[in-house]
Amino acid sequence: MSLHIDEDFEDAFLPVTVYVQDVNDHAPEFQNVPYYLEVDELTPVGLTIFRGIHAIDKDKPNTANSDITYSIVGGNENNSFILSDPIEGILVVNKALDYDHGIREFKIQIQASDHGDPISLSQVTTMTIRIKDADDQNPVFTQEVYKASVSETPTITEKWDLM
Repeated sequence: MSLHIDEDFEDAFLPVTVYVQDVNDHAPEFQNVPYYLEVDELTPVGLTIFRGIHAIDKDKPNTANSDITYSIVGGNENNSFILSDPIEGILVVNKALDYDHGIREFKIQIQASDHGDPISLSQVTTMTIRIKDADDQNPVFTQEVYKASVSETPTITEKWDLM
């Protein structure tokens, strides 16, 4: 850009440089939502179960206004899950899961926040995690002794009644 000055038929040009600073006017936006997972109740503590948490910010790239970190802000009963990497959004099992005696479905609120200055902007999404039952319970007998009567000449289709 240049500035043109015209006074009494004399011309002068002065170069002017204009710097435009980014204003933090865009909040992060989650991609590929809603998030839904099924996790086996025998999944070991410390195992990564999801790497796909992703948001974008339309502010100037590679600035505080567009750099994003993730955090769990709700629904994480018993602190069952953690984000092992708040920049990459990697979700990890933090506590043993139990379908039979624990929570069978979590609705975790995940927040994406930029680092804007003076104000950080954020957005929250919900990740549903359903715990799948595994065959981890031993059989239980309901009484100590069972009795049955069998005829001396049983047929192949004969039923026995336990008492």
